[in-house]
Amino acid sequence: MRAEGLGPPPADYCWINMGSAARYEQTFGTDQDNALIYADVSEKKRNKTYSYFEKFAEKVINNLAKCGFDKCEDNIMATHRIGGSLTVNG
Repeated sequence: MRAEGLGPPPADYCWINMGSAARYEQTFGTDQDNALIYADVSEKKRNKTYSYFEKFAEKVINNLAKCGFDKCEDNIMATHRIGGSLTVNG
């Protein structure tokens, strides 16, 4: 992301594996199940932060797919409904 001119992450974040990867049970037919959570930011920085992590998630997922980890058919991936800051608006 830095090499592409997008700079460092605008907030602390955590990439989470779920499903078989989280259980250390991956097989050759395993697809991706993941999520991305990032720290809360001020309302002023919210759109920029969302945009950054949206691009970041797409990049990671596409690169994992290139490595042979198929995209999840059920869309359990960090790119689905991104907006995963720590605060849940309910």
